[in-house]
Amino acid sequence: MFAPTSIVEEEDQYWLLVLDKKYYKSSEKDGWHKIDLDAFQIDMPQEYYYYRVKGIDSFVGEIATKNRENVYSFDYGWYSNELDTYYSDGNYDVSGDTLQGKYARLVLPNNEKALYSGIHI
Repeated sequence: MFAPTSIVEEEDQYWLLVLDKKYYKSSEKDGWHKIDLDAFQIDMPQEYYYYRVKGIDSFVGEIATKNRENVYSFDYGWYSNELDTYYSDGNYDVSGDTLQGKYARLVLPNNEKALYSGIHI
């Protein structure tokens, strides 16, 4: 189980690595932990951490490895990006689905030029 003791390890102008153990819980999956951000929880491999990101009108952040080689960004709130600009971009497939009873727009890359995937609920 991941058991950090400090709140912050390193800081950048844009993001802040958070190691406060209140955000990290045990997971049922071996080698994983649950990142609990109050608004939502997600099970991730233990090498992923929560990064606080400066936001304007919603809860934004990132879940990433310490070397930031793999980064998952989130924007949670009323004014989050609805991902509607991807409809006209030929590099992405956009579809709708239902996740936990709520409509969700899914954006997935369809070639190597596309850099992002996204879900808007």
